Amino acid sequence: MIKFDDAMHDPQRHYNLPENVVEDDQLSVEQKIQLLKQWKHDALELMVADEENMSGDSDNMLQRVLNAINKLENR
Repeated sequence: MIKFDDAMHDPQRHYNLPENVVEDDQLSVEQKIQLLKQWKHDALELMVADEENMSGDSDNMLQRVLNAINKLENR
């Protein structure tokens, strides 16, 4: 079982994909959205690093995170 507070510090460390957050039955919808918003923040920071010629697949991950947030908010 993943502790919410631990996951908030680094969601991607605890979940392989944003979709895994959506599917986690141990979390409330509000917790899922909080985790995904943190993941979004992390993905945006990675995009800045990509623009500075650092490696990463931030565009694809950011889109996946945004899709997951949208799925939860439109339930």
